[in-house]
Amino acid sequence: MKNAAQLRAALIGKVHALAKRMGYDEATYRTVLLTQTGKTSCREMSDRQLSRLAEALEPLRLFTGKIL
Repeated sequence: MKNAAQLRAALIGKVHALAKRMGYDEATYRTVLLTQTGKTSCREMSDRQLSRLAEALEPLRLFTGKIL
């Protein structure tokens, strides 16, 4: 069973992987974070915000033709 820190790290990793798969540059990535959560860094987000961000990014990756 994963502890809270491991789950948080996994969420951050998923967000980063999704952004990379979609080809976001740094500015685009930060803009997406800001528009989705009001924060410009995953470290500033709550676990709930991270989870919602990952859920929001997941369907968008389908438009890139890249499967994660």
